[in-house]
Amino acid sequence: MPFQVGVFDVEARRNLLTHGAIQIALEPKIMDVLCALAAHRGEVMSREALIAQVWGVQFGGDESLSRAISILRKTFAE
Repeated sequence: MPFQVGVFDVEARRNLLTHGAIQIALEPKIMDVLCALAAHRGEVMSREALIAQVWGVQFGGDESLSRAISILRKTFAE
C-alpha cells in the first residue's frame, strides 16, 4: 500500500519514491528500513528492534543499519 513521507509518494513494492516527475529507486533493504520506520511513526524504535524486523537472524552487523539510515537521510535531504 503506497504511503507518503514528506513530499514523496512511497511505492514499497516497486522500491520507488516519487514526487512529480522525480523518481528515486531504493535498494530493497533500504525500503524495508523506511517501511519499518513508517509503520512505527511517532514512536522511537530501538536499533535492536529495527534490526530484528528488517534483517532478523541473518543480520551481520550494525554497519548495514547505519548505511541504510545514512542513505535515507541523504535521499530526503536532497
